[in-house]
Amino acid sequence: MAKSTVGLWWPATFAGSDRVEEPHCTALFLGKWPAETGEWMREDLRTVLRGEPSLSIAPGTLAVTGGDIFGPSNEPVKVLKLEKTPAFALLHDQLVGYMAQMGFESVSEFDWNPHVTVGEALGDNPLPKAVHLGELEVW
Repeated sequence: MAKSTVGLWWPATFAGSDRVEEPHCTALFLGKWPAETGEWMREDLRTVLRGEPSLSIAPGTLAVTGGDIFGPSNEPVKVLKLEKTPAFALLHDQLVGYMAQMGFESVSEFDWNPHVTVGEALGDNPLPKAVHLGELEVW
C-alpha cells in the first residue's frame, strides 16, 4: 500500500533556494499514512488553516545561524540552521497547541530545531545570511 507523508511547513526563499527542491522549514510532521488517509488529512488541515487565518502568519525573515548535518551517518542531510527567535518559537508552540486541540499531533521523534534542508544543492557556496519563510502550507 502506498504511503504519503503529511505535515505543515513554511516555504523558504534564500540566496540559492532556486537550486533546492521545495525549500521549506517543517513546522509539524504528522507522519506517514496510507495514501487515501493522507489525502483526507491534508484536506482537513487545509480547511483548518482557511478557518483560522492567524495560523497562516508568515514567520518572515530569519537569520541563518550556521549549517549542520542531520540524520544517520550513512544518509547525512545538510541543513541551514535558522535563528529560533522568541517570536518564532512562540508561533511554533501556538501552532502545535492549536493543531493538538484539533486532533492533529506531531509524530516527530526530534525536538523542533528550525532548519531548511539543502542537501548538496548549495555546493561549496557560502551559506546565505538569511531565509525568508512564507505562509504556512500543508504538504
